[in-house]
Amino acid sequence: MKRYSAVCMGVLFLGAMSVAPEKTLADECMINLDKGKENCGDIPEIEIREFTQALAGQKGTGRAVIKVTLDGSVYPDGYTEATFKVIYTEPRQGWTVNIGDSESNNGWKGDAGTQSNDAELQIVNDKMVVYGNDYRPEPELNPLLSYTLQEGSSNITLNIKDRFLGWTYKGRVGEHKSEFIYALNGEQDDEGQINYDIYAGFNRTVGCADRNGTGVGKVIIELKPDKTGADHIPTVTSVTGRVWMDRNLGASRVASSSTDTESYGDLYQWGRMTDGHEKRTSGTTTVLSSTDVPDYGNFILTSTAPYDWRNPQNGNMWQSADGINNPCPQGFRVPTATELEEERLSWSSNDSAGAFASPLKLTIGGRRGYGDGSIYYVGNYGAYWSSSGSRFLKFDESNAYNVFNYSTPHAMGLSVRCIQALPEE
Repeated sequence: MKRYSAVCMGVLFLGAMSVAPEKTLADECMINLDKGKENCGDIPEIEIREFTQALAGQKGTGRAVIKVTLDGSVYPDGYTEATFKVIYTEPRQGWTVNIGDSESNNGWKGDAGTQSNDAELQIVNDKMVVYGNDYRPEPELNPLLSYTLQEGSSNITLNIKDRFLGWTYKGRVGEHKSEFIYALNGEQDDEGQINYDIYAGFNRTVGCADRNGTGVGKVIIELKPDKTGADHIPTVTSVTGRVWMDRNLGASRVASSSTDTESYGDLYQWGRMTDGHEKRTSGTTTVLSSTDVPDYGNFILTSTAPYDWRNPQNGNMWQSADGINNPCPQGFRVPTATELEEERLSWSSNDSAGAFASPLKLTIGGRRGYGDGSIYYVGNYGAYWSSSGSRFLKFDESNAYNVFNYSTPHAMGLSVRCIQALPEE
């Protein structure tokens, strides 16, 4: 499926891909739209296509379009990750951010037909929306993400790499991983050549100056090598021979004991992405989500069967490394019930002591209730989600329970330990 805009179809940019020599650390620069100044000229990977200073006495009216080359998957000295810290000096109005991997992204659900892999992020007024590329098999599920920002001029940080978008907004961290966004690892295009570029427009769209907005005053850009891929994740190999992350998602270190609070990590509702809800101190809401990606980062409470944060339910999330809302790092996924059960059967004792004595060093960090959002049983039992519906692994000081005999509502908050996906997956 191709999406074409009725406006600005012919606005295209041309530019050559560049390579930075011997780069190992992050490069950073700033574009100050209010003052009409920038210091990105020494970074070959950043090409400024347009730069217009703000009108006199009117902050947030400047505009910029840039091209960023992320060719670290091909060249050892290249970069694979770009972070944009967008600083608003005035309230958001209209198109203030537009980031895609096509030079003709135009704020119209894709581009004007120059690339197949033309995913597009846009912030329009107080809504951040992400559209998937032309290969999205279910067009009715586009946009992939719709996230409401609070009204005003709060800054937002956006992190982009191959098949990944992360954001930090008002202290909340979220991320979205999908095969349908940001093809930056040599994925084949039906339209245009394979490239490793993204294009970003500020206070306008990339390929259409007529779709614009006001509010952005500065943008700080950081480029760095990808240190979050499978080769950089701390791992441990279990008795079963499988490779796992060596700590729970959200934990700051490997557990030193079953009750090491710094190793408890976050508590996820089943099937949800990392969007802030998983933090033990996150806010709560009773508003159920009608989509796979809630429009907010709160822990969703429910007192009505089937006790799910989503209405209607979707039991097909977390099913693979590329699955819907997979919260694990690239190359990892939520384990199946069978994989968790195999680990339990390998323990020296069928209880929390055996769980910690295993190579995984599992902890008893408790759970979060779906009815009131309170944290229960910290220091008493551990509970770990599987990707298999509502199946989970539970253990306490006296017993560990067969994963297949226990299920829990999707709205419950439990720990997650990620397993490395097999090469054939």
